[in-house]
Amino acid sequence: MNIILGKENLATIDERYVILELDTFCLPGSAEPVNAYCVLERVPLQEMLSLSQFEDLHNNLIKNYKQRNWQYCLDAVEHLHGKWNGEIDSFYDDITQRITELKEQTLSPDWTGIIERK
Repeated sequence: MNIILGKENLATIDERYVILELDTFCLPGSAEPVNAYCVLERVPLQEMLSLSQFEDLHNNLIKNYKQRNWQYCLDAVEHLHGKWNGEIDSFYDDITQRITELKEQTLSPDWTGIIERK
């Protein structure tokens, strides 16, 4: 799995790869947040028929994370874990850990899920 920062960098990627949004970061010295994407090069043959379903579920996971729909996210991770040769399982583990911690916090109404990098 490769990580790409910024949507503008996706234009250089061949359409034969699966590209999934991971997180949104606010980097030091940058006024605008930047999205991080993963590029999956090897999709198992047995997953090809379900590929669009897995992509949709992952995209909805990211959308619901930003909307604080924690249970949806946890259910989605359960279905996605192990897909794509397990290449992004570490991300799914990380987001599960974040959700566990966020559920215990009182988040401000303007919380967006953007990660502050220092």
